[in-house]
Amino acid sequence: MKRVTLRRSGAQLFPVMILLLCLLVIPGARPAMAGTKQYMKKLKGISWDLKTNGKTTTFKTKYAGIGMHSCKVKITKWKNQLTPTDAKVLSFRITLDPQWKMTKSQVHKIVKSGHYKSTGEIGGLCGYYIVDYDTGENLEVIGNSAGVEVYDSGWHVKKSKTYRDNHGHKVKLNTYYTDVTVTYYPGDVLAVGVAGSTALKPTGGDRKFANGKKPFGKTSYFSKKNKKIAHFKKVQ
Repeated sequence: MKRVTLRRSGAQLFPVMILLLCLLVIPGARPAMAGTKQYMKKLKGISWDLKTNGKTTTFKTKYAGIGMHSCKVKITKWKNQLTPTDAKVLSFRITLDPQWKMTKSQVHKIVKSGHYKSTGEIGGLCGYYIVDYDTGENLEVIGNSAGVEVYDSGWHVKKSKTYRDNHGHKVKLNTYYTDVTVTYYPGDVLAVGVAGSTALKPTGGDRKFANGKKPFGKTSYFSKKNKKIAHFKKVQ
């Protein structure tokens, strides 16, 4: 698992956390895909409404001291092409943007929270996910069973906004973007998604998913009671 976390810098407070799953897959012969189970489709709590045409999808994630809050994502430059070698290449740009006006009271609650005081982080876990539609397996893991390869350009800051309370504290929310390329094969069924989290930091299930040991349904990146956290699209 790879995370970007901005912490305190002197008297300045620049906390934001973006959860990244950006692991490379070792090239090699493609093993057989697991049997059709439609694991992701059967998983309660996922919304199958991820927009890939540049329009906004809204999701929720948890922040320290203030709980769940809405954030936004846009996916642009979406292309899915068949190569001369019969592999498919999916490419897109994803922009993660908090896009909400933090009040002075919210800033104060965040910086006074136990989580922020102990870690210097505000929570707000979010990221993109490339998952096996039939098994829930993380296809960004090295040596995944489908032989899918996922690359991205790394997260870049597009813009920033600083918010203050009445006590001199500052919190910065950044907008990030990255370009993603996924190489897969005819017959593979992917679930491409964006999600927040019900937790302030990665759970045991999150870490096992990142290592390919547990399916998506064991993570904090969705909730059976709240379909606003995880948004996916089926891709073939």
